[in-house]
Amino acid sequence: MALTREQILAADDLAVESVPVPEWGGDVRVRMMSGEQRDQLTAMMVAASDASQNVTAVRFGQMVVSLCLVDDDGALLFGADRLDELRKKQPHVIERLALHAIRINGLGPGAVEEAKKPSETIQSSGSGSDSPSPLGEQSPS
Repeated sequence: MALTREQILAADDLAVESVPVPEWGGDVRVRMMSGEQRDQLTAMMVAASDASQNVTAVRFGQMVVSLCLVDDDGALLFGADRLDELRKKQPHVIERLALHAIRINGLGPGAVEEAKKPSETIQSSGSGSDSPSPLGEQSPS
């Protein structure tokens, strides 16, 4: 039987993972972006390039993290309007969180190829944590 619109909208389909951040004294929660947040990410990148700002890998990572860190209730901790606050934090910590967020959001290299696979293959393919990173090698912890 096919799902109804109500069932689809009621489904909690945004995975959340806890990530230890010893530099900050605890764990943070990294959630998949919604479609709206993906649109926000695109808008942030377009706005930065329109303002003649270079969207470096570090800046991209900050953008992604700002849209993925959530509290225990699922509310964003930062969001696009608080991106500058994240820019004040240790770059290697933000990069580590960005790599995690990129992985769970399927934003890395190979994401298009993975999406083309039949759904049965995707479901059984594991976490994808061994896929290459668009930000380069992960900084040592």
